[in-house]
Amino acid sequence: MKPLLILAAGVLAGCTAAGPQGGPDFTPSHSRLVAPNNAPRGSEEFCRNYGQQTSTNRAFAAAPDGRGPRGNDRALARLEGERAYQRCLSGRTN
Repeated sequence: MKPLLILAAGVLAGCTAAGPQGGPDFTPSHSRLVAPNNAPRGSEEFCRNYGQQTSTNRAFAAAPDGRGPRGNDRALARLEGERAYQRCLSGRTN
């Protein structure tokens, strides 16, 4: 239980310490659940959409009882979206 608390505190501290980003927003959104990624594969726009969709899919998959994601789910999903974006820019989408 203690490692989970330390991890949660670290995630929250990282969110507040990082401040606003100048890059894409990876906050989960209902509108990204069904929006297709029509950008040319490999483009920055494609990777941004891929990261946003990954974030949203992660958040809503973790949502308990279909009520929507909680704060921690949203924070972890945002981080996963950022990682997916970086992976995509390096040429990997899996």
